[in-house]
Amino acid sequence: MKLINIFMVFCMATFAQAANKPNIVLIMVDDMGWSDIGPYGAEIIQTPHLNRLASEGLRFRQFYNNAKCTTTRASLLTGLYPRNGGRGIELLNDGMVTLGEGMKLAGYKTGISGKWHNGSRAPHRPYDRGFDQSYGLWDGACNFFDPAQPDPKFKGGRVRFYGENDKRITKFPDNFYTTDAFTDEAVKMIKDFASSGDPFLVYIPYTAPHYPIHAKPKDIAKYKGKFSMGWDELQKRRYAKAVDIGLIDPKWKLPPRDPEANPWAQAKNKGWQNQR
Repeated sequence: MKLINIFMVFCMATFAQAANKPNIVLIMVDDMGWSDIGPYGAEIIQTPHLNRLASEGLRFRQFYNNAKCTTTRASLLTGLYPRNGGRGIELLNDGMVTLGEGMKLAGYKTGISGKWHNGSRAPHRPYDRGFDQSYGLWDGACNFFDPAQPDPKFKGGRVRFYGENDKRITKFPDNFYTTDAFTDEAVKMIKDFASSGDPFLVYIPYTAPHYPIHAKPKDIAKYKGKFSMGWDELQKRRYAKAVDIGLIDPKWKLPPRDPEANPWAQAKNKGWQNQR
């Protein structure tokens, strides 16, 4: 069963000299279950930096989103409810004002480093919709280690656009990893914008943990066998932890398993499932 998508937004504000406007760094992750990280009850996956951000900031207890990566990011960028399905679902129509466009009108420098997935053709590319600088993937998913690799045949075999502004990047170093690259480019944008003296918005929408779920060998080894208890037991543990830390009212009982999801005892390919 696919985890409900949820985005985590962390805003760091420092007051710029120009007009006393805060600088904003907006971080989004893709296809993550809300209890997958420490601030929301996860104990296996180590997220010390997110834990600190949550302890020093706000931790939301009630939030809603659309269970699809594209519409979630469109809603985040526009402040509008996700649209119903249909033609051009990933596109932002001309009547929608994006966060980038609004911030530019307020005198901000704007940048995006990561996965866009709200249109890969004019007039819906990142720099068409309010971002001064853009780096990363325009589409929905790519190989984390080499974005120039074509999709598997069952996904159509095409090569997704990955680039900087309107320039496509086709060659990547041996140690390349999209998550690291998105972070490095975002840091460059922050430094570049900060030196200008203008307030800035840097939006960092990661692909991870979206398909194809590529991880570094050291991270795979680090968590090998950690989820061998299976999803039924893991759900119970996370529910208990969420109650313990005050995120869930004890009166809210653990809901039954989705009827379309098999019990862990009947799951096939447990070894593969354990490493996903």
